[in-house]
Amino acid sequence: MERWRPDPGERVLARVPVTFATGAATPVSGRRWFRDADRCDIQRELPGWPAGPTYTVRSKTNRLARGVGRTALALVVIGIAAALGGTGVGNVGTLGRSDGPENEVDDFPVMCASPGTLARTLPWQLDPARRPDTDRTHAVVTDRRLVLISMLDDDDEPWEEVL
Repeated sequence: MERWRPDPGERVLARVPVTFATGAATPVSGRRWFRDADRCDIQRELPGWPAGPTYTVRSKTNRLARGVGRTALALVVIGIAAALGGTGVGNVGTLGRSDGPENEVDDFPVMCASPGTLARTLPWQLDPARRPDTDRTHAVVTDRRLVLISMLDDDDEPWEEVL
């Protein structure tokens, strides 16, 4: 299969990798949910979607253990940097305070779609947990349309498919 090309006379304005987001806050780190307007999980209702992982929000005990582990790791990294003659590691980044904890900490919905809405037609390939590690998805914006493309990340046998 060949790489995707725009139609004759169509101009590509942008092409970027695209995927559903993944939670960053400790309770939802590495997780994502697909919800309806009532915050009910809808991933099993999405037409053509293969089964994906079922996530739960981490418990307070699990969050505490992960936080202690991260703190210990940060101290080790700072100690190694200091031992190697570093002048410090600068500002150790933090995520900051959430503006919408109900959608960023307590839950992490990447799709909120009621029955019959356009959002329910998004392709499952945008979910990194459902597609093979060798596949990538790109969004292409042209002067005529938005195209979502699935592609094999392999220089020897590249292929692209319009989703």
